Amino acid sequence: MRYYGITIGPIDATLALVSKPAGLWYASYMFSDITRMLCAYFSAEEKISILSPYYEENEIADGIGSYHDRVLFSFDTADKEGADRFVQETIHKVKTEVGNRLARDLGYGGDEDKTGKIAGYMCRYLCIHYISV
Repeated sequence: MRYYGITIGPIDATLALVSKPAGLWYASYMFSDITRMLCAYFSAEEKISILSPYYEENEIADGIGSYHDRVLFSFDTADKEGADRFVQETIHKVKTEVGNRLARDLGYGGDEDKTGKIAGYMCRYLCIHYISV
C-alpha cells in the first residue's frame, strides 16, 4: 500500500496577478476544478481510495471553493515505479486539460497552435507536486 499527498499551486502567485473580481473567481474555480479532476481520474482507478477531500463521482458542485488545494489518497500496489508513473501521467493530463479549457474560455478553442501554446504554458506554470510513502 502506498500513500500519496498532492499539492496544487501556485495559488498566492496566481491571486497576486488578479486585478478584478472575475479573475479571482476564475482562479478559485480553476484550482478547485484541478482538485476535482485529479479526484475523478484517481477514483476511476479501482486500486485508489481518495482519503481527502470528500469526493463523489456524481456530486454536483459549482467548482468555486468546492475543493481545497490538496489531494490525499491510498494506492493498493507494491509497484512504486508504476504507481508513480500513473500519478505523473495523470497530473500531466490534468494540466493539459486545464490549458485546453483556458484556451477555449479565451476564445482560441478552434486555433490548435494557440491552444497548444496555452496548454504548454499551463503545464509549466501549474505546480502540482506529490509525495508518496
